[in-house]
Amino acid sequence: MGFDQSGALSQPVRFSKFNSNIYWEHGLSDSYTVILSSNIQDLNYSSGVDTVDFQGFGQSSIAIRRKLWANRTSIISLQPSVVFRGPGETVSDAFLGAGGTQFEMRALAGKSFKLARKDGFIDVQTAWRFRPDGFPDEFRFDVTTGWRPHPKLQILAQTFYANASKPPNLALSRQTKSFKAQASFVYEKSARTSYQVGTYQTIGGQDTIKENAFFLAIQKRY
Repeated sequence: MGFDQSGALSQPVRFSKFNSNIYWEHGLSDSYTVILSSNIQDLNYSSGVDTVDFQGFGQSSIAIRRKLWANRTSIISLQPSVVFRGPGETVSDAFLGAGGTQFEMRALAGKSFKLARKDGFIDVQTAWRFRPDGFPDEFRFDVTTGWRPHPKLQILAQTFYANASKPPNLALSRQTKSFKAQASFVYEKSARTSYQVGTYQTIGGQDTIKENAFFLAIQKRY
């Protein structure tokens, strides 16, 4: 099902997607980190007379994160990035492969804490994505909180909000919103290897698909 323009879950949609994501971070110095990401998609979509069957690359991105300030428990950073379109799904309100090269400016703030004498953290990120080709710019707000009840186990809860507000002069674009919640467990097998398993769901939205997903991830440190 999908959310309509009023936010009601009323649109009959058949949708499935398999994503293989690659995400890489490398610290250039104590203050700078480079980030690369890409994904390969197997996407099937059907709604009314529209049918899509696609296998290939989605969007890819490159970013530089700059630490602005930090103390023993808190940190603030800024992260500009460039997002390159692929032939697959790149923006939520466009045909496959549309959307052009996008630019994003993201601010990040994190803080560690103790809960029941165990380590935890909260990470808050807000971003503005500049989108060409007549698509409205997009505001994003993401929150992640984690808690480690055991030295080898971490519990994560995350929310992701995106809002592409349509300016009055863009007749061909749509206003889209989505709010997703995600929960996962991370098992630290060794100092270099961790495994993550979790699920996420679209809680609400406007002109967007209600997604329910299960994911697995392998994290390697070096």
